Amino acid sequence: MGDRVVGEINVVCNECEQCLHGRPTHCENRTVLGIINRDGIFAEFTNLPIANLHRVPDSVPDEMAVFTEPLAAALEIQQQVQINPTDRVLLIGAGRLGQLIAATLALTGCDLRVVARHKHQQDLLKARGIGIISEEEIKPWRWDIVVRRPDHPAASL
Repeated sequence: MGDRVVGEINVVCNECEQCLHGRPTHCENRTVLGIINRDGIFAEFTNLPIANLHRVPDSVPDEMAVFTEPLAAALEIQQQVQINPTDRVLLIGAGRLGQLIAATLALTGCDLRVVARHKHQQDLLKARGIGIISEEEIKPWRWDIVVRRPDHPAASL
């Protein structure tokens, strides 16, 4: 009691096809903290199963610990897809999660370009040496890997 923890936001059933085949983050029956059928952190009370909680070491400040879940989500892409330095990778979207995804993908040494609509997003990417591309500049069949949110406005590219 009293331990600092971070929580995985996906609460899974452990019974569906996805869970049984090692893809629990794609659980067909999941609830998601603050998104799908589960109150978020601005509710008076919220809860997660103990299995979803991970202790935060004393050496990790709160300001860093809050990035545990989104950083894990960004890194999950590289668990699902092998990305090599020779790959041409297009990332569509440069919001908060997109920025983390871009930072982790850049570490692979791949040829990365990011669709970022807003100047602030573009400035953050440029400061990290990450290339930007507009939707109009995207050429079909040029990309080895495309990373996007299914609901992003440019998802049909």
